[in-house]
Amino acid sequence: MRRLWVSLSVVVLSCALGVAPWAGASPVTAVTIDPVGARDTGAYGINDGGQIVGYFNGAGATVGFLANPSTYAHVHGYLRAPGGDFATVDVPNATDTHATGINNGSQIVGRFEDARHYTHAFVDTPEAGFTVVDAPGATATEAYGINNLGQIVGNLADTRGHTHGFLRASGGTVTRIDVPTATDTEADGINDAGQIVGTYVDAVGRRHGFVRTAGGTFTPVDAPGSTNTWAYGINNAGQIVGAFVRGTRTAPHAAFLRTPRGTFTMINVLGATETLARGINAAGQIVGSFRDARHTALGYLSR
Repeated sequence: MRRLWVSLSVVVLSCALGVAPWAGASPVTAVTIDPVGARDTGAYGINDGGQIVGYFNGAGATVGFLANPSTYAHVHGYLRAPGGDFATVDVPNATDTHATGINNGSQIVGRFEDARHYTHAFVDTPEAGFTVVDAPGATATEAYGINNLGQIVGNLADTRGHTHGFLRASGGTVTRIDVPTATDTEADGINDAGQIVGTYVDAVGRRHGFVRTAGGTFTPVDAPGSTNTWAYGINNAGQIVGAFVRGTRTAPHAAFLRTPRGTFTMINVLGATETLARGINAAGQIVGSFRDARHTALGYLSR
């Protein structure tokens, strides 16, 4: 169900960008994404028309920021129009909903929790509304990205507690995605060429981003000097966005933009304690989240 309301909260801020190895910086304009009445907000996906999806929480709820949020009450998905109006995206009878990806046809994917706190993936189309798209044999399923062909990527949990990425074809066939030798794999974004980005865990517990071709070839995506890297979004030009840390996984995160040739640019919202980049469209607009000095999570759109 998509319910419309108007946002009255628009704040212009600055982001600092520096080219690898993270030397130099130049300011760019960004806008906060903060629905009125929300306590924390995350922005996950953006399409070429400038529609943005994400999630927010109301009073009395706590939303995870760096990890994939799991069991929280009063969490709603949203769809933000280019002009700034918001519509909620709530799966009927769900205890919470996260909208995480959107394509140019305004098809939205995400995840929700039912009354028993089981996690399911969904796709919400303007024509058919909500459809559950759980992976066969999974104990939990999350959808994170959808391209203009209707292909969906996300994560599933198996009975042993391990995480696998998956690709769901437009016809419904599901293929698991596992980086060779990885203990866990997550798939977060897909473009129209079938390139998939995500994150895997190696034998010693470090996170690495990856990009996978439609033919199944994996290439690591590691930000220079990082100890852990997450790759979250990819556009049709092959530009990748994500986050990295230098130190433990709980250290402050910085965001990055990676070109198809492998050049990294660091993205940090000025004044933020940490920044994530989640999605990028054909125009190079980036959405993500940052934490301010009060430790509040806010979405942003770079321009």
